[in-house]
Amino acid sequence: MAAMVAAADAAADINVEETLLCGRNERGIPDVRFIDDVDFFLASELNGTAVETVIGAYTTLLSKFRTYEVNLMQQRMKAKLRVPEIEKTLTLIEQLKTKREVRAVDKDKSPASCLQPRSPSAYPSQNQI
Repeated sequence: MAAMVAAADAAADINVEETLLCGRNERGIPDVRFIDDVDFFLASELNGTAVETVIGAYTTLLSKFRTYEVNLMQQRMKAKLRVPEIEKTLTLIEQLKTKREVRAVDKDKSPASCLQPRSPSAYPSQNQI
Protein backbone atom coordinates (compact mmCIF):
# COMPACT_ATOMS: atom_id res chain seq x y z
CA MET A 1 0.00 0.00 0.00
CA ALA A 2 2.85 2.39 0.85
CA ALA A 3 4.42 1.70 -2.54
CA MET A 4 1.24 2.78 -4.31
CA VAL A 5 1.14 6.04 -2.34
CA ALA A 6 4.81 6.71 -3.13
CA ALA A 7 4.20 6.02 -6.82
CA ALA A 8 1.20 8.36 -6.83
CA ASP A 9 3.26 11.06 -5.10
CA ALA A 10 6.05 10.60 -7.66
CA ALA A 11 3.54 10.93 -10.50
CA ALA A 12 2.08 14.02 -8.87
CA ASP A 13 5.61 15.48 -8.50
CA ILE A 14 6.23 14.96 -12.21
CA ASN A 15 2.97 16.70 -13.12
CA VAL A 16 3.75 19.53 -10.71
CA GLU A 17 7.25 19.89 -12.21
CA GLU A 18 5.78 20.09 -15.70
CA THR A 19 3.34 22.75 -14.50
CA LEU A 20 6.14 24.75 -12.88
CA LEU A 21 8.28 24.73 -16.03
CA CYS A 22 7.66 27.23 -18.82
CA GLY A 23 10.06 26.16 -21.57
CA ARG A 24 13.78 25.72 -22.04
CA ASN A 25 16.61 28.05 -22.98
CA GLU A 26 19.06 27.52 -25.85
CA ARG A 27 21.23 25.21 -23.73
CA GLY A 28 18.28 22.98 -22.83
CA ILE A 29 18.04 24.21 -19.25
CA PRO A 30 14.40 24.52 -18.17
CA ASP A 31 12.89 27.88 -17.21
CA VAL A 32 10.80 27.88 -14.04
CA ARG A 33 7.73 30.01 -13.54
CA PHE A 34 7.65 32.51 -10.70
CA ILE A 35 4.53 32.19 -8.57
CA ASP A 36 3.16 35.48 -7.27
CA ASP A 37 0.08 34.16 -5.49
CA VAL A 38 0.65 30.64 -4.15
CA ASP A 39 -2.94 30.09 -3.01
CA PHE A 40 -4.34 31.06 -6.40
CA PHE A 41 -1.75 28.93 -8.21
CA LEU A 42 -2.51 25.87 -6.10
CA ALA A 43 -6.26 26.29 -6.49
CA SER A 44 -6.37 27.05 -10.21
CA GLU A 45 -3.39 25.35 -11.87
CA LEU A 46 -2.84 22.33 -9.63
CA ASN A 47 -6.44 21.69 -8.51
CA GLY A 48 -5.72 21.91 -4.80
CA THR A 49 -2.47 19.96 -4.74
CA ALA A 50 -0.83 19.98 -1.34
CA VAL A 51 1.81 22.60 -0.66
CA GLU A 52 4.27 19.88 0.34
CA THR A 53 4.03 18.39 -3.15
CA VAL A 54 4.85 21.74 -4.75
CA ILE A 55 7.74 22.28 -2.34
CA GLY A 56 9.01 18.79 -3.18
CA ALA A 57 8.83 19.59 -6.89
CA TYR A 58 10.74 22.84 -6.34
CA THR A 59 13.35 20.95 -4.30
CA THR A 60 13.78 18.46 -7.13
CA LEU A 61 14.15 21.26 -9.64
CA LEU A 62 16.67 22.99 -7.38
CA SER A 63 18.82 19.85 -7.26
CA LYS A 64 18.65 19.63 -11.07
CA PHE A 65 19.71 23.27 -11.37
CA ARG A 66 22.62 22.67 -9.02
CA THR A 67 23.72 19.79 -11.24
CA TYR A 68 23.48 22.07 -14.29
CA GLU A 69 25.55 24.67 -12.43
CA VAL A 70 28.28 22.17 -11.52
CA ASN A 71 28.45 20.97 -15.13
CA LEU A 72 28.66 24.54 -16.39
CA MET A 73 31.47 25.37 -13.97
CA GLN A 74 33.40 22.28 -15.11
CA GLN A 75 32.99 23.31 -18.75
CA ARG A 76 34.24 26.82 -17.93
CA MET A 77 37.30 25.45 -16.15
CA LYS A 78 38.12 23.16 -19.09
CA ALA A 79 37.75 26.08 -21.48
CA LYS A 80 40.04 28.26 -19.35
CA LEU A 81 42.65 25.51 -19.38
CA ARG A 82 42.48 25.30 -23.19
CA VAL A 83 42.96 29.04 -23.79
CA PRO A 84 46.79 29.12 -23.41
CA GLU A 85 47.17 26.14 -25.72
CA ILE A 86 44.92 27.75 -28.33
CA GLU A 87 46.89 31.01 -28.09
CA LYS A 88 50.19 29.14 -28.60
CA THR A 89 48.72 27.36 -31.61
CA LEU A 90 47.52 30.66 -33.05
CA THR A 91 50.95 32.28 -32.70
CA LEU A 92 52.58 29.23 -34.31
CA ILE A 93 50.19 29.45 -37.26
CA GLU A 94 50.95 33.16 -37.65
CA GLN A 95 54.69 32.45 -37.63
CA LEU A 96 54.30 29.74 -40.24
CA LYS A 97 52.27 32.09 -42.45
CA THR A 98 54.93 34.81 -42.23
CA LYS A 99 57.67 32.24 -43.03
CA ARG A 100 55.74 31.10 -46.08
CA GLU A 101 55.29 34.71 -47.24
CA VAL A 102 59.00 35.45 -46.73
CA ARG A 103 59.98 32.34 -48.71
CA ALA A 104 57.60 33.31 -51.52
CA VAL A 105 59.19 36.78 -51.71
CA ASP A 106 62.74 35.32 -51.60
CA LYS A 107 61.97 32.89 -54.43
CA ASP A 108 60.84 35.77 -56.61
CA LYS A 109 64.14 37.66 -56.03
CA SER A 110 66.66 34.81 -56.21
CA PRO A 111 67.70 33.03 -59.42
CA ALA A 112 66.24 29.62 -60.04
CA SER A 113 68.28 26.73 -58.79
CA CYS A 114 67.93 23.00 -59.10
CA LEU A 115 69.76 20.05 -57.66
CA GLN A 116 71.94 17.89 -59.93
CA PRO A 117 72.85 14.39 -58.74
CA ARG A 118 76.63 13.78 -58.59
CA SER A 119 76.48 10.68 -56.49
CA PRO A 120 73.68 8.83 -54.71
CA SER A 121 74.36 10.72 -51.47
CA ALA A 122 75.28 14.22 -52.70
CA TYR A 123 72.97 16.69 -54.41
CA PRO A 124 74.83 19.98 -54.95
CA SER A 125 73.01 22.99 -56.24
CA GLN A 126 73.37 23.82 -59.93
CA ASN A 127 74.86 27.17 -58.96
CA GLN A 128 77.79 25.31 -57.31
CA ILE A 129 78.70 23.28 -60.41
